[in-house]
Parts: sequence; structure tokens; C-alpha cells
Amino acid sequence: MARLEEEANYFAKQVLAPDSLVLIIMAHCNRIDEIFLYMVYRSLFKLGRQASSYCALHMAKYYSYKSINKDIIYQYLVPLEIYERIIKY
Repeated sequence: MARLEEEANYFAKQVLAPDSLVLIIMAHCNRIDEIFLYMVYRSLFKLGRQASSYCALHMAKYYSYKSINKDIIYQYLVPLEIYERIIKY
């Protein structure tokens, strides 16, 4: 039963806040820290506090030692620049 719950949670997270989009934001802003990621999950994806905290912790730990492919950023440059202005304030 725990395995099914884990899979359901992962599926829900990918539907609500896909890792691929978060990776694009991380690469564009060149940040991997938990606080930044928490703000992304809360403000952009509108996740709750606990879910945002969990997701930010997971992403920060997982990608802290990996390089992120920045080539995909160019496809999303304009929306990312708009979002970057929003989260700076």
C-alpha cells in the first residue's frame, strides 16, 4: 500500500508542478537553493506550504550535485524573464 501511495504522490506532483518546468527555472535563474525553490513552488505552482517544502527539499538535494542542461532555456526565455521579475520582489 505504501508503494501505491508513493506513486500517487509522485504522479500528483508531476501534474501540479512538473520537474521539467522547475528545472528550466532553476537553470535560467542559476539557483538550486531550497528557499528559491520553495518560492517557485508556492508562487508559480500554488502548492501548499508542506508540499512546497517537500518538493523544494527534494529538488535541491537531487540537483545540488548535477549539472542542468541550459539549452532548453532559450525556448522559454520570455516567460522566464517575466516570472523572474515577479519573484525578485
